Amino acid sequence: MDIITKEVDLCLNIDEKTIVLDIETTGLSKINNKIILIGFLYKKNNQVFITQIFCDEKHEENTLINEFFKLISNYKNIITYNGKSFDLPFIETKALKYLKNKSIYDFTHIDLLDFFRKLKKPLNLDSLKLKSIEKLYQINRDDLISGKESVLLYEEYLISKDNNLKNFILLHNFEDILYLSKIECEKFNILKNKNFYFEISINNKDYFLIINNYKFLKNKLRVNLKSLNANIPNLKLYYENINIINKDDNLQVEISITKKEEKIYYPSTHPILLKDCDYVYENVIYSIINSLLTNL
Repeated sequence: MDIITKEVDLCLNIDEKTIVLDIETTGLSKINNKIILIGFLYKKNNQVFITQIFCDEKHEENTLINEFFKLISNYKNIITYNGKSFDLPFIETKALKYLKNKSIYDFTHIDLLDFFRKLKKPLNLDSLKLKSIEKLYQINRDDLISGKESVLLYEEYLISKDNNLKNFILLHNFEDILYLSKIECEKFNILKNKNFYFEISINNKDYFLIINNYKFLKNKLRVNLKSLNANIPNLKLYYENINIINKDDNLQVEISITKKEEKIYYPSTHPILLKDCDYVYENVIYSIINSLLTNL
């Protein structure tokens, strides 16, 4: 087994109780396949490091899991991409097999896939693969292999012990972790100036919202917003023409509207056109919602 730690010359706003995690395995089955590499990024004394634990032989998985839990014992939070479905269940299965008294679920987990899944429609994303998300943030990799290719390279490495093959696998894992960390720190930047994104503050806590959907009812416009970072506290506000209520990470805004022929207006001193026949003025809706939320 090999443990490699490298300092990363990058300024990342990562909490010192948080790690960013990625694993490499010999396949997709957490029962039949093995973890051959665990990598994680962390911050210590304002310096950023990536540690990778690599199995030079498949039978070293037991040692890898033991060493991993020792190294992360002082941390509280784990950030992954698709870790809810893959990395964490894989690690948990191995922890139950080798350690018995350790659980990866003792850590608070943040899966960035959940964040971007909410944004798939607003950002018109064709794919939620990590490399597709990296393109949004103009990230260019040195690593050119896929996870599937990493599996094949490892099988070759076990036979040849060619360090070039090992370095390809390590680089793939290293860049997954490094760029996921970068995305975590910059994730809201891609939303700036979008006409579906809002930032509000309630009780001195910031919430980041997107318009999930909207619907014109008989005499109301209902706009449903979703929080990207936390559940919104209990909120019920009723005004003359506006109701604002919340449930968990959703905020619902209902605005009274008036209809004249095939046009729909927002009632104000000077009525604002929201819909003209089949055309919805989404920028106007955004401006109105933004104004309402700003004054919460």
